[in-house]
Amino acid sequence: MSKFVNAQEEIEYWKKKYDEIEKEFDEFQQNSEMIEKELETSLEQAEKLNRELKTRNNHLVLENETLKTKYELEHDDLISQIAELQEESKRCNEREENYVKYIRELEQKNDDLERSQRATYMSLAEFEVKLNSAIERNVLLESELDEKENLKAMVQRLKDETRDLKQEIQVRERELRPDNDKATVTRRCSSFRVSTATPPNDLTSKRTSIPNSETPGKPHTHIKSKRVTKSKYLSLNCLTGAPKS
Repeated sequence: MSKFVNAQEEIEYWKKKYDEIEKEFDEFQQNSEMIEKELETSLEQAEKLNRELKTRNNHLVLENETLKTKYELEHDDLISQIAELQEESKRCNEREENYVKYIRELEQKNDDLERSQRATYMSLAEFEVKLNSAIERNVLLESELDEKENLKAMVQRLKDETRDLKQEIQVRERELRPDNDKATVTRRCSSFRVSTATPPNDLTSKRTSIPNSETPGKPHTHIKSKRVTKSKYLSLNCLTGAPKS
């Protein structure tokens, strides 16, 4: 601190100092008021912003709670859907396995049916061959049966004719009774037996020599005309073993 010469100088000094301090104070006060106003404005803005942020925070909290609740519900739904889908997937896999097994069984059955079909076709072909052979044998048997029936009819006709001739021979023998013809009849019977001793199969071969106009059951017109010689009567008598009178 400087030393003053007198009191007046010291007063002026302190007065001047006071004025400077007062001026600084006024400036400080003004600055303080301005700062205070700015702070109040800032405070009001901060409070307003705080209120807005609180409101927004409350809104976000509420929205968060809502979303959280919604998320939990959706999460539960998703868990349930996932469980259902897993169960459905399991059932699908089981069905697929069953389908694969069923397809294999069908393929096996198809193969068995194809083999059975081939065997059936082979059996059918063999049956057709046997049937054709049987039909041919049947035709041959029918033909032989027809021939046999024709032969039976012819034999019956010949028997009837022989019986008629036998009766006529007996009648003629009763009328003739020649004693001197006995030896001749005996010789002719012997020769006739030798000439007629042919196998039975010749009857079938001789069947073709019979005229077509001669049907079974009709007598021969040349026999019914009774133009038979005495020697033939005697020969037939020997063959049939007719009693001699």
